[in-house]
Amino acid sequence: MGCGSCCARDHTVSGTKIARIIRKCSRDSFVRTVAYAAVLCALVYGCGVDEGSPPTISHIVYSPSLALVGFNNGMLTMVGTVDVSDPDSDLAFIRVETQVCGRGAWSYLDKRLSAPAHGSSGTVQFVALVSTDCPEGTYVVKISVFDGAGHQSNELYAPLTLTTEWP
Repeated sequence: MGCGSCCARDHTVSGTKIARIIRKCSRDSFVRTVAYAAVLCALVYGCGVDEGSPPTISHIVYSPSLALVGFNNGMLTMVGTVDVSDPDSDLAFIRVETQVCGRGAWSYLDKRLSAPAHGSSGTVQFVALVSTDCPEGTYVVKISVFDGAGHQSNELYAPLTLTTEWP
């Protein structure tokens, strides 16, 4: 009895037969769906083999590195660049992470990237919003990049010193 067969001879079907047909059809459909999903997953993700190398970042340049406590109504915009090298040339995004006054959970902002203009290396810009409504001290912004395979680069740090007196 296959999926869709309904005893064509006498056009009558008992409740038990209907239940068996539905169970068989559901099981066959489930198995077929799982098989399709496995094939699709293998095509998209390369059969579970993780090929490639993570990108690396270096030479961070940013401004400002010093600000007054409470500057600009409590919010500072830090702008900078990092040099990136990606052997696979599949950069996906840059991640900028901050903490409010150096406490609590890190929050992050991801920005999509295109491949560097000169092949597998180049310079990428970042922007970070940093609270200046914090006590005097040095606070850190973390920068990293990710490639299309999900590999994360090393992290670079952009320290920001908040002070109550301008030097």
